Amino acid sequence: MASVLLIESEVIFGSFLEEVLKRAGYSVDFTLTVGRGWEKLLSKKYDIVITEVYPADKECFDLCKKIRKRFGSDILLIIINTLNAIPELLCELNGKSEKNHMENFSDLSARILRIIRDHEETEGTGLISCGDIWVDSAEKKNFQDGHPVNLTKKEYKLLSFFIMNKGKIVSRMSLLKNVWGKNFDTNTNIVDVYVNHLREKIEKGSGKKLIHTVVGIGYIMAEEGDGVL
Repeated sequence: MASVLLIESEVIFGSFLEEVLKRAGYSVDFTLTVGRGWEKLLSKKYDIVITEVYPADKECFDLCKKIRKRFGSDILLIIINTLNAIPELLCELNGKSEKNHMENFSDLSARILRIIRDHEETEGTGLISCGDIWVDSAEKKNFQDGHPVNLTKKEYKLLSFFIMNKGKIVSRMSLLKNVWGKNFDTNTNIVDVYVNHLREKIEKGSGKKLIHTVVGIGYIMAEEGDGVL
């Protein structure tokens, strides 16, 4: 999993976000000051930096500029705009920097995780996800809420295919072809049996429905509320 440097002067929110990221499987270093954050950046390699900015705090903006100048796009920089900082100042940093307005801890933390996941999938790190389920295709491992899930090889392959096609309806025939390597209907309910086993393992832990039945066609993997169902 990626390593994260979190620079946040508010201890309560910083600790909350640190715990959220760790539960998602990330390695996190949390510091309260910009100066200490820069020291850590010079001594250790990070994949992601999350930092706050304030309109009157030149030190925060200077840190972001220094990160881009020294590390380029090697680091994903996520800026927490806690006090509606001037958009033009944020735009100076880098076109890829993310701007977020804080509404509450949970909302902001969820959006930060979404940004990280989208970035990792775009960059082809081998990490793919849906909800709190992650698959590391490079290591052939899977996690839920940061913890390994005990799956058989076929269940792992089925989960990977679902996540790679999240938000899309996949037919039973497509599953037979891509997961079982069969180009014909086996006239058995093997797909339904395995899907039910997979559902039991990944949905009972979170209580959230991720694999949805599309009657007469097949299945779709999506988070409830994604607007695809």
